[in-house]
Amino acid sequence: MDKLSHGWCLILLLSLSLCLSCAKPAEEKQAVITEPREEDVSSRALYVNGFSNILGDRDAEKKLLEFAASHEFDVLLLYELHLVLDKNNAADLAHNSKLASFISTAKSEYGVSHVAAIGDHGDFFRDVVDPYNNSRSKAQEKFDIYNLEFEFWIDSQVKEVYSESYLVPNGLASNVDGAFEFFVANLKEMRALAQANSHTIVTEAYIGWTDKLTGKTEDEVAELIAQNLDQLRVHAYRSKPDYAYTASRLAALAKAKPGMEVSVIFSGEEEFMQNWLESNSMEAAESEFSDQLQGAATEEVKDGIDLLGFTYYNYSHNIDVPIR
Repeated sequence: MDKLSHGWCLILLLSLSLCLSCAKPAEEKQAVITEPREEDVSSRALYVNGFSNILGDRDAEKKLLEFAASHEFDVLLLYELHLVLDKNNAADLAHNSKLASFISTAKSEYGVSHVAAIGDHGDFFRDVVDPYNNSRSKAQEKFDIYNLEFEFWIDSQVKEVYSESYLVPNGLASNVDGAFEFFVANLKEMRALAQANSHTIVTEAYIGWTDKLTGKTEDEVAELIAQNLDQLRVHAYRSKPDYAYTASRLAALAKAKPGMEVSVIFSGEEEFMQNWLESNSMEAAESEFSDQLQGAATEEVKDGIDLLGFTYYNYSHNIDVPIR
């Protein structure tokens, strides 16, 4: 072989070696790819009050989302959607673009994994929330949680707010028993919508007390609730973390549905935990409640309740609360 041929062979061998070395990292990277793992829907969630005034105000949106990121909120629960959308414009892409942009930005830039739509009756989810979701082609612009907020256990709320609007038109008694019947019917409607949707949607509700009905025991109430949703937010509205305040409700839920997924709600309102939270932190509140649960709960509750995390009511009342 002459020198010229030998030189060309060396060049070819060197080129081949470089190509193989370039390909190697890609092969190694491909080898470690795994299937996406399932994650809890929530570890820390925030109720967002005043949302209709925040949406479309770039500074207000940024302030909210920066707060959510700095406090490591995974879920935002949005109030006042009825002031943003109605059944006449919910699916109008031009009208709902601001909402879609907000949800997308929260998920893609600020660490939010799920956004919840809050409503007080099934019709709102059927006529407004679901049509909005179905109008958007990108998953990151959609609601991931349908949250029912209907305070069936508060007698004054039932008589003054729900009776004429919801109970009487549906032939239901204007008391907590009639309100609970309406509540369960709406959970079923929401769940049917969620199950029929191509986008994965979790159904949930917020509850206070489950022992206020005259026609059903606390265990029966817990069973009907647990059977008709995916997860639950249970309020613990006290001046400091207090597992005992939730004990009977969590016990009933654990009995009704072992593995029941629950997020505990702390209120940052002045009459509840605002002073304690501002003097301590969100992490301290969560740690204290969890320690109390481990120390005082029965084995049935420890085994039967899947504590997803904690929910904070609400944005404006927690603005001065440190994360740690």
